[in-house]
Amino acid sequence: MRVRVSPPAQTATNKQGGCDLAKKVLVIDDDKIWQDLWARGLTRLVGSDIVIYKALTIEEGEKRFFTSSKLAAVAIDACIPGSVVNTLPLVKKIREHFSGPMIAISSIETYQKKLIEAGCNYTCEKGRLAQKLVEILR
Repeated sequence: MRVRVSPPAQTATNKQGGCDLAKKVLVIDDDKIWQDLWARGLTRLVGSDIVIYKALTIEEGEKRFFTSSKLAAVAIDACIPGSVVNTLPLVKKIREHFSGPMIAISSIETYQKKLIEAGCNYTCEKGRLAQKLVEILR
């Protein structure tokens, strides 16, 4: 699987100019290093296309969610930025419009529980997100 990272203003298209059949994942986390590690991890693990839409802020995450069509999954950190849980309203808003898998990405169990209560249906530590996406999307 090739992993492509979509720039903020681009959408993946096939050669005919239509919507790509790749699985699209929105990852909302303020740490660019983690975002890059997840993209590289997916490249090593998977055998068909995934498009990763990165969002580094809550506002960007909301905008990307509402402008991206046919997402296969959403992964979201609890604290963007810093160490105070502040993404719960966004999780609730996304869940109102999205029935697919939502992954709470945090290494802190209490943060994971809060994200589950808000609408996520999976949890994982940051170091395992690439593997978790492969498990869920296969």
